[in-house]
Amino acid sequence: MSKKDFFRILLKAIGINLIIGVIIGAVPIFFMLFVNEFAFAGLIPFVGLVIFGFVVHHFLILKTDTLINAFNLDSGFDDDTINLVNFDFQKMVQLGLIIVGLYWLTTIVSELLSLIQILVQGLYGSSYVTIFTTLIQFGLAIGILIKSKDLAKVISK
Repeated sequence: MSKKDFFRILLKAIGINLIIGVIIGAVPIFFMLFVNEFAFAGLIPFVGLVIFGFVVHHFLILKTDTLINAFNLDSGFDDDTINLVNFDFQKMVQLGLIIVGLYWLTTIVSELLSLIQILVQGLYGSSYVTIFTTLIQFGLAIGILIKSKDLAKVISK
């Protein structure tokens, strides 16, 4: 696999992730526009998300080579290929678990901080179920990162 292929895959994966996030963010705004009273101010975030989705789709999914060439992502390496000879299946699974754990951890930390801020401000009320489930997810993400080698052994069997 060449460095350019690696960055193509990486940019397309980031683009697909952002598109899914835009869709998840745009659907509630779209329903709020038409279920509640129609307000022009509510249309602005929806249009902004749709435009952002098209820009992400155009650059990260369709024009990845343009981005790779513009930022010289494939230059400056010692060799032109990525050698995966020393990677067995267990190491690949461990790497995948670390990536998933880090992604999950960054997602949960931002959600946890916003929930703590809402709780400190006293706006949340008496329901602590969301905070409790977020803490459980935080613990699971930490557990995946700490025990990635053991989990990879179990998965690869």
